[in-house]
Amino acid sequence: MIVIIAALTANSVALAGFGLDSLIEIFASVVVVWQLKETDMSRDRLALRLIGWAFLGLVLNNLVQSGRSLLTQNKSESSILGLTWLIATLAII
Repeated sequence: MIVIIAALTANSVALAGFGLDSLIEIFASVVVVWQLKETDMSRDRLALRLIGWAFLGLVLNNLVQSGRSLLTQNKSESSILGLTWLIATLAII
């Protein structure tokens, strides 16, 4: 949520993509844990489709946001909140 706020404030497609990617990774992890609770082929298929749709959503979002930025010639601004979040992420890794 912090990264999304920082992305909106800075009008940054890259920061928005990073934040959305983090949410999708969390979603995918939850789906995998759910899928591993029972071994059923239909559950496997559903889990893969959910994860696939989530990543397709990320791709579509990045395409739309990048196209909008390209057409409107909007420039991203610097974001102290975004930089702080990225530094915190690096420190945790």
